[in-house]
Amino acid sequence: MKNQKTSLVARRWRRAGKVLGRALGATGIAALVALPLGAGCGDVQLLDQPRSGVELPGTMMETMPNEPAPACEVPDAQCNGQYVETCVELSGRKAWLPSQDCKTSALCAESPARCLQAACLFGEMKCAGNLPQRCNEDLTELEQQATCPSAGHCSLDAERCAAEGKPTPCCLENPCETGELRCNDGELERCGDLAFDSLVTCATQKLCELSLEACQGDAASCACQAPECDAGETRCTGAALERCNADQTGWELVRECATRELCELGRQRDVPQCEPETCGAGEFRCTGALLERCNAAQTAFDSLSTCEGGAAFCDSGAGVCNDVGCQIGETRCNGAQVERCRADQMGFDPEGAPCATAQLCQIQDGSALCIPPSCDANEFDCDGNRPRRCNAGRTGFVNAGAACLREELCSEFRQRCDFCVPSRRECTPDLRFSRTCAPDGNSFGPLTFCPLGCIAGSGACQTCTVGSYSCQGGVLARCNDGFSFTPLNRNSDCSGQNQVSCNGNQLNTTVCEAGCNPQRNVCNQCSGQQRICMGTGSFATCQPNGTFGPATACGAGLLCAGAGQCSCVPGQLSCSGDSLLTCNATGTALVAAPRCGGSGGTVLRSCEDGELSTATCASAALCSASTGSSCGDCVEGERSCAGGQPQVCSNGQRVPAPPCADGLVCEGAGLCRCTAEEVRCRAGELLECAADGLSFEPAAACASATLRSCNGNNLVSATCGSAQLCLASVGDECAECLESDPPSCSDDLGTELRCVSGQIEENDCDTLSLCVPNLGCL
Repeated sequence: MKNQKTSLVARRWRRAGKVLGRALGATGIAALVALPLGAGCGDVQLLDQPRSGVELPGTMMETMPNEPAPACEVPDAQCNGQYVETCVELSGRKAWLPSQDCKTSALCAESPARCLQAACLFGEMKCAGNLPQRCNEDLTELEQQATCPSAGHCSLDAERCAAEGKPTPCCLENPCETGELRCNDGELERCGDLAFDSLVTCATQKLCELSLEACQGDAASCACQAPECDAGETRCTGAALERCNADQTGWELVRECATRELCELGRQRDVPQCEPETCGAGEFRCTGALLERCNAAQTAFDSLSTCEGGAAFCDSGAGVCNDVGCQIGETRCNGAQVERCRADQMGFDPEGAPCATAQLCQIQDGSALCIPPSCDANEFDCDGNRPRRCNAGRTGFVNAGAACLREELCSEFRQRCDFCVPSRRECTPDLRFSRTCAPDGNSFGPLTFCPLGCIAGSGACQTCTVGSYSCQGGVLARCNDGFSFTPLNRNSDCSGQNQVSCNGNQLNTTVCEAGCNPQRNVCNQCSGQQRICMGTGSFATCQPNGTFGPATACGAGLLCAGAGQCSCVPGQLSCSGDSLLTCNATGTALVAAPRCGGSGGTVLRSCEDGELSTATCASAALCSASTGSSCGDCVEGERSCAGGQPQVCSNGQRVPAPPCADGLVCEGAGLCRCTAEEVRCRAGELLECAADGLSFEPAAACASATLRSCNGNNLVSATCGSAQLCLASVGDECAECLESDPPSCSDDLGTELRCVSGQIEENDCDTLSLCVPNLGCL
């Protein structure tokens, strides 16, 4: 199915290129093929970067003109397998064209469609300390193999790994020998104490391997072989565009260009490729009266001469200046343009659209016309093992470089000869190793040693099912990587979740309920976080090696039961020293308990030296106020009276509070109060109990008809004849009268009686006056 999908991509590209070529002409198709310099189709690199992971024999590139192009909208992009396709307009209809090769389908990401960066290179493998790693088929990560006991056990040697029935890289049964040399990710290393020490870093792994061969195991003479070229470097060998290979050990062909100059110009592009021809070799054209000829490099037109008679005398077909001008109505080819002689015979006017190329503009039966192209601009095909490209004039195919070694190595997609068929697995000529061609068709990946030989038809090693076991002479052996059965040098092994062992030559399989431990090669006692009880007060937990670990105490108040779980009775009280504890609601742990509990919270619980005691308090508040093992007498801060003085509750006990002020008496809730309307003297000041009963305040001297006064701290009172007389009193004596009273007279009417300062004064009338009641002496 993968090859079918790739075939469809190739056919779309081939067919779309032909349609677009005929729609745009030679210049237009050259620009498209030269993408990414062309605009509108994204970073098209298909002609310079071969697809990876897929074989592309020539039959896959055959055009299928009747197959409808998929509908799309410009400039949409999508992933099709390992390729990013971009929607372009082709001669009035839209079609998908491959624009990027992501190497693998896993590296082609949608939304938006784009190529992701490969995490590693095809065939890349290394030892990261004691971790063997190799690049996966998707090129998305360096996958870690089984962890080795030490860095010295990690090996990149295909033969040594295969000898133990393991894929490369692998963990060997025995570590490296002291002084042994190897190449690891470009590092030339020497084996030390169960580890490798770096001696020198080479530019690439291949250069390191070549250096190792040259020094023949003598570390003192080992030095990195210098790269033949720099990574990404390009050059032109004649007209052949070449680039430095991934190993930097030499040059690989990218494409055969038309001329060396076009190769050199193409090297300057962001993605090096052949520069399209500007014109055909030896082609002439007239620019007005100027006769020009395409230079040998096919990069531009050079001026030859200026025709004296003017534009009508310039003959691009013959490449000369004529002695006479053109004839009215005469047609000619000027490069790719059909032109007709003007009525004034002074020059030519273009007639119709230009031909696809100058070579396709021809004179037939005396008239210039455009003939159809024989092939599309830059079109490539394989004639057996011969790579060919459409010539600049599009009149036919010409050879593009030397013939390929085999017909299947001629790649229409990459427009060159491949070194090997991309992603095909095959055997080395001696059938001792298997190897896979890189996705770019430029090289083979790492060798896989086949102890029993390589199958020529499939390129696979013989002969057993990976992971299967056998007993050979009573010795347990396992098939690794499909090579052979390798003795394990142990009595048993883990096969998935089960244990396998030998009874003579009979293979026995034991089902392990808890799985099989690959380190001990025996059935596990337990798995995961499984627990068991070790008596009633401790438990054991399953260890990573599948055995139960040492006993762990449950802790005070907890008992082990069931599946190794320590528990307690929810709500049950216990003591830990002087700390009061209770079992939580789930019965899984002891937590701090409140001191007061029971119905209504009146039961006081306390611990002393691990002993639990209880007492029932009169109220929940008194229980909460308790500080020891006995109930409190009062609530913290509560006030009361004793012997007429206030008390306050502290730590559950009543203690004296500041005494009441003079004249106040403790009552009720420990408050100092006085009696309502109580009157008393203090330092000669008459005071009366305030309305709130909490203090004394200055009092009025009169209370109705009673006159009150102080003699020091003694209260003196007198009863006046009325409230008014009391108010009119001065000092501690009651008034006898009021200032407002009218004068009165004595019985003999000779004496006037008047009220002065609350007292009655007698005034005798003179000899000529008599006292008149209510008026006085008259």
